[in-house]
Parts: sequence; C-alpha cells; structure tokens
Amino acid sequence: MNSFPTKESDVKVYVYYDTLHVRKQYERLIYDLPGFLSALGGSLGLYLGLSCFGVFEGVVAGYARLRGNGGQKEQQHADKIAGKNSKSDEQCQQEMVENEGGGE
Repeated sequence: MNSFPTKESDVKVYVYYDTLHVRKQYERLIYDLPGFLSALGGSLGLYLGLSCFGVFEGVVAGYARLRGNGGQKEQQHADKIAGKNSKSDEQCQQEMVENEGGGE
C-alpha cells in the first residue's frame, strides 16, 4: 500500500456564502504598560500588606506564649464579649491580676 497521497485520494470542497459582506473585527489592549504595572503593583501591595499583618499577628501570639499566659486573657476577654463566659467581672479581673504577677 502506498503511503503517499494519490489522485484518487484528492478531495475538493466547494464553499458557498449567503452574502459577500465582510465583517472586520479589531482587537485592542485593555491595559497599556503603565496601567498593567499599576494594577500589578496594587495587587502585590495588598498581598504584602496582608502578609505583614499576618506576621505581626504571629509575633503578638508568640510573645503572649513566651510571657506564659498563652493568650488566655485575650480568649477570656473575647469569650466575655461573646457572652460565653459564666464568670463574673470581679473573677475575671482577679485572674488577670494573678496572671500578671500582681497577686503574689
């Protein structure tokens, strides 16, 4: 069997159009170079800002753990605000004083 095309395998295709009207389409860039760099810089700035905020929160949490309270005061305060704390205000204040070392 011959692998090269022969006259027998030639195909003709006839294409007919309804109209001869031509529609031209043009493409243009949405961003020019300064606009693209500005959008990229804004996105990177937002990402960097959120990253710095996350690092700052980590440093604060690490400092709280090094002090020894492990963020318990902050959690008690958050629970109190959320209404989850069954302790009275006086009990919470007494615990905070004891944790700070003022109750020794």
